[in-house]
Amino acid sequence: MSVFKLIKGGRCVCGKGGDSPECSCARDERYTFSFRFGGKQFTRRTDATSKAEAERLERAYLKGLRSERSAEVLAFLNGDESRMRRVCASMGEVWEAYEGAWPTWLKNEKTAMRNLNDLALVVAHSLDLWTVNEGGRKGTKKGAKIPDLERIKRLSCGRLDRDLVRGYFLARQKLAGLVDGDAEGVLWREAEEHGAIDSTLDHACDVFSSSAREHAFAGLKLPDLTEFLKAKRLPEGEALPEPFTAVQFEALCKAFGALMESDSDLWLLNVISRQTGMRPAYVMGLRGSWLVEGEGGRWFIELKARPDEGFAKKRDTLNQFVPVSAALCDLIAGRGKGLTILGNGTATARVLLQKRHNELIKAALGEAGSHGQGAYRYRDTVASALACLKGTDAARAALGHTTATTTLKHYARALPGVSALMRAELAAWLS
Repeated sequence: MSVFKLIKGGRCVCGKGGDSPECSCARDERYTFSFRFGGKQFTRRTDATSKAEAERLERAYLKGLRSERSAEVLAFLNGDESRMRRVCASMGEVWEAYEGAWPTWLKNEKTAMRNLNDLALVVAHSLDLWTVNEGGRKGTKKGAKIPDLERIKRLSCGRLDRDLVRGYFLARQKLAGLVDGDAEGVLWREAEEHGAIDSTLDHACDVFSSSAREHAFAGLKLPDLTEFLKAKRLPEGEALPEPFTAVQFEALCKAFGALMESDSDLWLLNVISRQTGMRPAYVMGLRGSWLVEGEGGRWFIELKARPDEGFAKKRDTLNQFVPVSAALCDLIAGRGKGLTILGNGTATARVLLQKRHNELIKAALGEAGSHGQGAYRYRDTVASALACLKGTDAARAALGHTTATTTLKHYARALPGVSALMRAELAAWLS
């Protein structure tokens, strides 16, 4: 068994030995491993930039050669791509089959593309397969680093195993600053950042759901994906409520109030968020047609699934009538009934608007660049204020929860007081 750093231009010429730290020859930052199996020598160049990662890859190959996947791994080591695909479907074949069949079991294209893109992200992070966006990719800046789909699609699905998941976890943890250097083990302590890391992996696994296997992959030979699909998730810790204090709430109202004329979309997004406590995704999907008039001339936003608009509510939540003030009702109605009232009716514009909203919230609170929640804290604030003023059941109903347990555990907590400004912004709930 041997792992060594590659030498640019070929063999070592300084006489110190290519693997020696004293070697003065110019080096590539990637490693190669070499081992013997079944009487044959295998040498493989990797994309690993650390010796520890190259050794991990080498162990993974040896493990594969001793398992039921031996034919597939041997084909890969021998560079026989065509044979490897015969043994197991390629990522490209899975991608194409999924793209062609998702309407059979999914409601909207956004979910399907999210699953595929997150699968590409998991593989790219784990195997360091990146390229640069040359343009034409919605929502991504030109020159930004993106998964190299060309290389990823050439891979065998047999690469989707426990080692790939571990590599993904480690890469994401390093980016989040949770792991330093060439850490051997995955960090298993609880961390807030783990929620997003786990969520991306969950979406990647959704590509291989039972419905996808039935409707999209019936004609493909898939490997045993148990290790990939059932891999232990990183511990996220308990999501505790983080309502804004009265001082923070006032600072945010002031910061966004200054944008009423110069950036009306961003201003209106904040007004709706702080007065209704709706999920950010619901606010971004809001249309004027959702407004309904109730008794006494009161107006409400009716929250329910709207398949014809590509809008779906979170599973196991209640349909709701969210009260809005007359002023907010006029603002929403004034934007028309057809398209979403924010982001000019385009998904890309809404994504960018939501990102700017979160960034300004954190900046106004002196938390710029933090990984914590932004707009979602308005749900905590509305729930906590209503629990204080009208009781737990009022907070539960406002957030659309089926039981108060979720409300109390994750959204509402005791406040030292509800300010006059908070009461004014929540007037529709209190009348």
